[in-house]
Amino acid sequence: MRRLAQILGLGLFLAACATQPATQPSPMPSQALPASSLPERPTATIADYAAEPAIRTGSVIFNLPADGSIGAISLAGTTFQLANPTQPNAQLPWSASPDGKQLAIVVVNDSQPKTEQLELAELWVVGVDEQNPRRLLNLLPAVAPDQAPILGRQSALTDNAPVWSRDGKTLFLASAHEDYVDVYAVDVATGAAQRVTNTPDLEVDLALSSNGDYLAFASASSFGTGGGWGNPTVQVYNFADASFTPINADPLAMGAGVVGWLDQQLITQFNSQPDGHASFIVFDASIGTPTPLAQAMAFNPEFQAGTLVYVDQPRDGVPTVYRWQGSGEVQQVEGINANRVSLSPTGQAMLLCNSEQPSYWRNGVLSALSVNSCEQSVWAADDWLALNGTEQSNGLIINPEGQSQVLPHQAVMVGWNEQVLYFFAPQADGWQLFQAQRASSQLQPIGQPVSSKPSNPRLVLAP
Repeated sequence: MRRLAQILGLGLFLAACATQPATQPSPMPSQALPASSLPERPTATIADYAAEPAIRTGSVIFNLPADGSIGAISLAGTTFQLANPTQPNAQLPWSASPDGKQLAIVVVNDSQPKTEQLELAELWVVGVDEQNPRRLLNLLPAVAPDQAPILGRQSALTDNAPVWSRDGKTLFLASAHEDYVDVYAVDVATGAAQRVTNTPDLEVDLALSSNGDYLAFASASSFGTGGGWGNPTVQVYNFADASFTPINADPLAMGAGVVGWLDQQLITQFNSQPDGHASFIVFDASIGTPTPLAQAMAFNPEFQAGTLVYVDQPRDGVPTVYRWQGSGEVQQVEGINANRVSLSPTGQAMLLCNSEQPSYWRNGVLSALSVNSCEQSVWAADDWLALNGTEQSNGLIINPEGQSQVLPHQAVMVGWNEQVLYFFAPQADGWQLFQAQRASSQLQPIGQPVSSKPSNPRLVLAP
């Protein structure tokens, strides 16, 4: 039977699953979390972290590459399946509603990846508890399956998660259900789709301003075949008067991107020919004015709490870290070098990576970390950090003084709920979800193990 029928049966499958009794946590022996100070630093006195804010309810959501599905485990230990299997190694884009109760999922079956032909691309909404799964929109045009699609259509439809409005009533995403790829506003309650753009260009990288007044996205006439984008531009849509303002300040640009919003200021990035340098531009949406910020050999900038951080990495030279804190000039961060950087939610701490060797930086103090990987990391709101483990090294919890606590090998970090960290780790019967409390030597299992390694797990909390 075609996979299309498999996906359209999602509602019946999930409804049946919802009637089954909840799984119970499986008792497992506790594991120690020995604390260790780093040899590069004297033993520091850890600040008083005894206060324990109320832990919120929520779920851990994750992709399962083994079958291309999406699963969830509530913090109470109940397992859910939020999207049926599609195909191995599929990563279905998803985003959680502002209240943490629903997921918007782009369900995709990719029959011909080399020709970018999609068998299926649909927008679904489902509760994080499997309840009320609904298909809102078919994202593909009504054409013959073998009709050649527009170059880049697959990337435009499947590489970006839907964006929720602040009130949770509308979803913004790219769709080709009227042939061209355009941005649509989809009513969550009814599935009614309103066209926002109407051009032959491709739209990606959608981002809503913090006040919800503006929608930014990158656009291109094509994504090219190695030579960069065609006519890369960043567009800013004003909901008040339905107007667009294009930003294309770099005539040699071969790519464009939305870095993030700072109130009504949009930070954009254009990568240019022939040397590939990046131009960062700040656009004030309230007055429609772009202002050049910086140029560097930089990729993958980080933007948190009004702070922009990037690595200037010349082909011949030492990579240097620069920081912009929402006003004034871009400043070099003295005394540190890195190939990659991850910025904390406060904008005051960084994870620095040099050839997969990580270091923790905060308030001018640099601490080496005893792992050999810079894989996925998760930050807490107060600059605590958790870092994935590998087959050769342990996962780590790192406090703001740079001291570390050890977690199991191959640990896959999920997220922080106040002072509680959630992560997956391999066990004899699968990948178990655990929680670790700060200053505790115990690991507490949650729910039943997952049969295969989860990918891109995230913690979704109810406000």
